[in-house]
Amino acid sequence: MTILERLSCNYKLELLAEENIPDASDTTKTIKCQHIVGTAESDLADRPSKIELWADVDSGVARRVVLIWKRERLERGPVQWTIELVGSPTLPDDWFQLNRHIESGRPTVRLKSTPDLNTF
Repeated sequence: MTILERLSCNYKLELLAEENIPDASDTTKTIKCQHIVGTAESDLADRPSKIELWADVDSGVARRVVLIWKRERLERGPVQWTIELVGSPTLPDDWFQLNRHIESGRPTVRLKSTPDLNTF
């Protein structure tokens, strides 16, 4: 399921005009992006009330996401988060394999569920 399909489950989506935004990894460059705004269709308690997404027109990759929560003045929790793609380095083929990140011969523990974390 794509990010837009997931957003459309709880948010009313609006497609805005394309925008050129600064490239977070090189501010001398801009990236042509499609700007999409999702507004919550109902109160979602701990979820953002508004989500803005800028997706690269050429690749479809999310370059910027802004999450906005409606909070009362003294209410705890985030008010706004901005997430920007700074880069996408080339990773070795085995990067997501456990043995890539531990020393040889080091003991490992395999967990089957979240409650298993409480046993250590």
